[in-house]
Amino acid sequence: MSEEIYKRIADLTMDHWKRSLATQDISPALAKFARRLVQHGHLPNLDTKEIDQILKGEAGEKKPVASTPPNRVFNPAGTFKIQRLDQYAWQVTPTIRKRNLIKRLNPIDGRHNIHLESATIRECSLSWYKQHRLIQIKDSAWKNRKLTLYYLIGTNGQLYRLNGTSPPIHMINKEEPIQLEAGNALSYLCFFCFFVRGAEGPFYLLESKSDPILKECLAVPESKANGETALKIIEGAVKPARFEGIDDKGRFLCDAVCFYSNALFLVNFAIASNGMIEMLDDEPIAGDLPFRIDAPIA
Repeated sequence: MSEEIYKRIADLTMDHWKRSLATQDISPALAKFARRLVQHGHLPNLDTKEIDQILKGEAGEKKPVASTPPNRVFNPAGTFKIQRLDQYAWQVTPTIRKRNLIKRLNPIDGRHNIHLESATIRECSLSWYKQHRLIQIKDSAWKNRKLTLYYLIGTNGQLYRLNGTSPPIHMINKEEPIQLEAGNALSYLCFFCFFVRGAEGPFYLLESKSDPILKECLAVPESKANGETALKIIEGAVKPARFEGIDDKGRFLCDAVCFYSNALFLVNFAIASNGMIEMLDDEPIAGDLPFRIDAPIA
């Protein structure tokens, strides 16, 4: 990372630190991030005692053990990684709970019935939600074997269908409210872009040619002819998503390669603390790929 970028991030972090200090709302993640900048010779005016106090408080605080680990991957070297849906800490839903969900949901959209014997129902927690869990439903008896349905369920049992539109997510973000920080911003971005879709499908954040979603794309017979050529193009175009810092509006800035329709775009995102996401800029980097993502959720 260049010195110029370090200085920009340091300035933005210092501004965010001052505003957070005024409201006594400095997260441990922000404290760790600030300490790394201090170690690199940046933020010379920051009182390291404040950082140590916050981190000491975090270490001394006793937290309940969660049944499912939060979906966040933190690299001490200073980078934050995406956790995709296939990497979530999924747990099989117990039979009694499964029966109850089937009874409540059938028939879905008036045509999809969940069958106790053939359906697989799993759930997991999400680090940006403390009161809602993600439920995934598949059924081998459905005509479209790729169809996978998703719901968010609250502690009160209320279900919210994730159907490709943004209102359910924004409703929960406001209701909870959502808890975003540097360590989970990229994973939330991946979650949001998969579940809020355009006319051509999800805005899938693609980081490498070994992503399982590409294997599914190549499994389609008509995609195999030019598949190897496409993989070479993708290999030269994709790169890991990056968390670039916090701007003067308190937004998390991220860059990622987005696989939408049959093309790749390099996109600059800004994620507000309330979960709203804005595409600041996008640059086409590959097009006319011989396949597109087929991952129906409705």
